[in-house]
Amino acid sequence: MKKVLLTSLLLLGFTTSGQAQEMFELSDGCSETDMNMIKCKVVEDVSADDAIDSMKLRANFLNFKLVGHMPLSEQVKANGGESNRMEIFQFCDATIAAKMVRHSMAFAGYLPCRISLVLD
Repeated sequence: MKKVLLTSLLLLGFTTSGQAQEMFELSDGCSETDMNMIKCKVVEDVSADDAIDSMKLRANFLNFKLVGHMPLSEQVKANGGESNRMEIFQFCDATIAAKMVRHSMAFAGYLPCRISLVLD
């Protein structure tokens, strides 16, 4: 079975080892990566589709709306290429986004929050 990885760009100036872990209670399967991102392995018996459904439910619970979905691997295949499954989901809480941009216009370049699902 292929491994499913979820990566998330952390916004709001959180560091992965400090504030983000306190706010989001990161799983033991998560680790810091480059560029303020977290990479989490999905448990072996959880399918990619189940992981996506769970992610959407959790986002809704946290008042983050799904505002975009990019099935990149499908686009690569449509262009005649080969790709493992790769999808990017974009979530946003408009209230938090507005606060971030008021704090610094630079945050606008990182919105909306993104979570990628990649089969490796």
